[in-house]
Amino acid sequence: MKTIFFNSKSKTHSFLSNFFPAQITIDDLTYPTVEHYFQAMKFPTDPEYQELIRLTKTPSSAKRMGASRSHPITPQWDQIKTRVMVIAITAKFTQHPDLQQRLTDTAPSILVERSYRDTFWGVTQGGIGHNVMGVLLMKLRDATEPTQVRL
Repeated sequence: MKTIFFNSKSKTHSFLSNFFPAQITIDDLTYPTVEHYFQAMKFPTDPEYQELIRLTKTPSSAKRMGASRSHPITPQWDQIKTRVMVIAITAKFTQHPDLQQRLTDTAPSILVERSYRDTFWGVTQGGIGHNVMGVLLMKLRDATEPTQVRL
């Protein structure tokens, strides 16, 4: 079976990346990318900081702000981060039918997020990692009803 490796720099599959410029609207707020939403959700007790992340110019800036520990991250983050990602990618692909079709067109290939360091969401060049992002995208792609994707 074919494997599709992707990240934000992929020539043909960068649309699978959380950095891809596809606005999503969740709870009446619009985020420039999945990455903006994901990083903002780390700080539920700091709505001002969440707003700064939502409005920052680039997904790289959002990621840096989410990595900062100058603001307290929710203690439950490790328990909820995958569910937050499911909410975000479901919004992305249901709110952008063209991207949903492109995702569908990847079937039956295995999707693998190529990462330099992140062994939770992706897989390194050396093949180390859990590829949770790829697994979630394949579940979303293969779901009969996208809003019913389960972890």
